[in-house]
Amino acid sequence: MFAAFPRSPESDAVHLALGRVGPEVVALIRIPVELNGQPITALVDTVAMHTYVAVHLIPEADLVREVDIVQLATTGASTFTTGRAQVRVGVRDFVSSTSALVVHDLRDDLILGLPWLEQEDATVEVRGKRVHVGTRGRRMVYGLNYRTPPPRGEPLHLVDLRHGVPPVHVPMFDAVLGQQPQVFAAADLLRRTTITEHCIPTIPHRPPFEKPFGFGPRERLAIRDQITEMLEDGVIEPTESPYNCRIVMASKKDGSLRFCINFKPVNNITIPAPPPLINIAEALTGLGDARIFSSLDLKSGP
Repeated sequence: MFAAFPRSPESDAVHLALGRVGPEVVALIRIPVELNGQPITALVDTVAMHTYVAVHLIPEADLVREVDIVQLATTGASTFTTGRAQVRVGVRDFVSSTSALVVHDLRDDLILGLPWLEQEDATVEVRGKRVHVGTRGRRMVYGLNYRTPPPRGEPLHLVDLRHGVPPVHVPMFDAVLGQQPQVFAAADLLRRTTITEHCIPTIPHRPPFEKPFGFGPRERLAIRDQITEMLEDGVIEPTESPYNCRIVMASKKDGSLRFCINFKPVNNITIPAPPPLINIAEALTGLGDARIFSSLDLKSGP
């Protein structure tokens, strides 16, 4: 957690002390937000006296150099802020403007402190890992499903990714994948993108609404656990949509249950728009003399 307090009466300097609490003691709440339109992850800190943002996210033109000697105590090192900036923080469809100290060596891209929490009349549910914000219409966002992010600059662990790679190619394999470590997520953490949105063209219709199936205790427990996991991962969000399709729990080969949705009612009102398929012969020819191939496996889905 962050705490800010004057370092000396003769100076406007503020000393920041970072006391890290192990994940076995408390789970820090991090939520998906947009900073000036860019998707990032923010730490919600209910004891921070300021809001802090990493220096690499603030353009030089937006930086106001009014805080000269603000010191940050991190993991045994110290650094200085480069100033202050006005930033736009978006939570779901709600966007607000707030002032933030621009700091080097932040472990998180953005730390939302008391000024922002008070400004947005935020309520933090530690047990449920939920944050409610908004003075005009409340928005709720679930905390992401992890506790402590890796420090910046930590090397990517590729042990699990080397399966099937010939030993002679391992150094080259590590070098290529290590150039873009940010595209890999932890095994229990899913990421999302807002680069594009998927729209389904439909014929004129009434929103389809189906009554849910009845489930036994085992199925209800699996539904609850998987919905909670997807909410924490940011894969789904609460909605009041008039559309409602039934949940179907399908059995996997290992006996566990897969969470599925029966979208047949939506398919019945969808205007078909199949994309053109590539020519298989041309695709195989394009492989040339390639010898190393990769495949991607989805965490869940068809």
